[in-house]
Amino acid sequence: KKRYRADVLIEDYAEKQRQKAEKEIQKARNRFGDDFDEKLYRETNPRVLKYLTEANETVAKMARSLEKEDLQAVKELIEEKGYSISNIDSTVCLQKPKLAPHLEAMKKVMADILKIDIDQVSVKATTTEKLGFVGREEGVSAYSSVLIYK
Repeated sequence: KKRYRADVLIEDYAEKQRQKAEKEIQKARNRFGDDFDEKLYRETNPRVLKYLTEANETVAKMARSLEKEDLQAVKELIEEKGYSISNIDSTVCLQKPKLAPHLEAMKKVMADILKIDIDQVSVKATTTEKLGFVGREEGVSAYSSVLIYK
């Protein structure tokens, strides 16, 4: 329960920061009317950038602190049922920052936690070509496929 409550508080803070950014954008939209370029405003206004960055960093910190515990818990559930991990293929979707320099370290952390060989872990990064909440840099998404065997 404590961890769930911390998750909720962190996500609430991130959502408040996103709402502050949206208020700034709405003020500018009202001020500039038809001449308003929301995309450009999001990318250049220091206050909007600050709020969105704080929201993203807050969620990222939460994810980093929970990911190891969650990954270990999933491994234990798999083993309880008599299965083992054959391989993992993961993709992280985000606009910024570029993850290429960190992919090997991410693979190593996952392999160490799961006690599998690093060659059994694949981690890739991609963008959404500026589409959706990921493209607007309001968050990230991640997908993983895991092949297990008995």
